[in-house]
Amino acid sequence: MVNSRPQSEMISNLRLSDSPPSVPKRSSTATTFRAAESGRGDLLPTSSSSSSNHNRGAPNRVRSMSSGLVSSAIGTAASWRNASKPTKTADGPLLRSRPGKRAISNGSMDDGSVASNEREWMPPASYPHDKPPAPRCLWKTPSPNGSSQWIQTLVLLIVTCLVWESYHRAIITSEQFEKLKHDESIIMLHLQGLERKSMQLHEVLGRLSDGTVIQNVNRPNNNNNDEPVDAKLIHVQTQQLYQMEEELQHELKGLQTKLQQVARSSIVGTFGEGPVQVSFDINIGKDTERISISLWYDTPHAAWTLIDQIRSGKWTGSQFVLAPNGATLTALPPEPTAPLDFVETASEKHEAWTVGLAENDAGGLSLFINLQDNSADRKFDVCVGKVVEGFGSLQKLVSSLRSNKPVSVTAASASRVPRGKAAGLFE
Repeated sequence: MVNSRPQSEMISNLRLSDSPPSVPKRSSTATTFRAAESGRGDLLPTSSSSSSNHNRGAPNRVRSMSSGLVSSAIGTAASWRNASKPTKTADGPLLRSRPGKRAISNGSMDDGSVASNEREWMPPASYPHDKPPAPRCLWKTPSPNGSSQWIQTLVLLIVTCLVWESYHRAIITSEQFEKLKHDESIIMLHLQGLERKSMQLHEVLGRLSDGTVIQNVNRPNNNNNDEPVDAKLIHVQTQQLYQMEEELQHELKGLQTKLQQVARSSIVGTFGEGPVQVSFDINIGKDTERISISLWYDTPHAAWTLIDQIRSGKWTGSQFVLAPNGATLTALPPEPTAPLDFVETASEKHEAWTVGLAENDAGGLSLFINLQDNSADRKFDVCVGKVVEGFGSLQKLVSSLRSNKPVSVTAASASRVPRGKAAGLFE
């Protein structure tokens, strides 16, 4: 049916009139509503109303039009919400209503040609919190806990390596000492045999000096306690003694060489390759002076013995003594120290400003500085090094001792000689 008033006239009235537009009132008989069960929205009436409806007041027309539009909008929103809500069937996956397309024609809204009971399968709705977390690479973006675990693992690995290295060095050192002890035991056995042979030879020579008659060995013994002595037996025993002495000297040299190797390895392991020096700090008046001594390379046993005692603090507090003839300046430790196992032979002699080690009256070591050439008097003592720094301090030290002012060592240390000083050290 067509409205009695043209649509253009209604639009012109809305534009030109100051009063609200007059909209035909819907009647129960002329208005048709469609159900929203299948997702379709309400439609505007298509039937014409009577002319009497146009004569009603403006407020009534506005109210009717507003209530109709509101009802239509509410119904449309409800139908779309119901159509978008997923439903679950008894025998299949989730289904979702497929709303039809909405079209506007001749001032009214109409749905597409989609049946109310038509369904299609739609995947379940996905939400941000339902998505699985993306895989994360620990190497690119490590977490704080992961970084701490890696640091702990690295520290544990470093500590393990250090412990293993220390354990390996301890094993090597213990094996070397065991071997040295074994060699020393063998040498002691040879020394014991040599001593027994020498005692026998001494007894035979004593009898010869007392006028005992030399008799044949095959002759039976007399009633007296004197045993017959044969000159050939003495000669044989003497040759045996010489041979045992040669063997003993060879073994002693081998043992000394091993002791030197152990000492040299200890020095290199502690300070590295290169010359090593020891320093003595002394107080002369109000000033602190230092005397530095570079150690020879060919006397490692004496050098390491001195370094070991200095590092243990046995030379701190040593007193300096000047010889009566002024040839040497001797430092005596406050407590007895261990002596040298053997005396090494250095290529350098006891010339002026050289340093040597000797055995003192207490059985320990004493350090002496040669103020002049003492090669003839000190040939049985080892020359361990030479003064390289502190010659002015030596002069002050000698002057203080001549003035009967005691001077002692306040600190002693051992260190490696820097490369710049080691280049022209022994030129």
